[in-house]
Amino acid sequence: MRGSWATFDSEADREETGDARVRDVPWFPAWLALQRRWVAHLFRPDEVPETGAPLRALRLLPSLLVLESHGYGAELVQQRRALRDISPTFFRRYWRLVVEARGRAT
Repeated sequence: MRGSWATFDSEADREETGDARVRDVPWFPAWLALQRRWVAHLFRPDEVPETGAPLRALRLLPSLLVLESHGYGAELVQQRRALRDISPTFFRRYWRLVVEARGRAT
């Protein structure tokens, strides 16, 4: 966990600043869920409160990551849009870590 926090903190220094700056501590659980996908599935979405953008993003990730593994479709586009609407900054990180990484793996 300490190593993940150190990575989060060092990467946040390079992020763009803005309204939903990923460096904010509340974003750490959602960021960790992108880094360690199993974290996204520790809680059911109904167990994560919808208070604040970081928790709304965390709540969305389990279904979004499953959709990513099934390929492109209308529901995937809708879920991606929902994440982007929650936080464009976090969405950019998601895109790099999930979508672009998958493209590099193929």
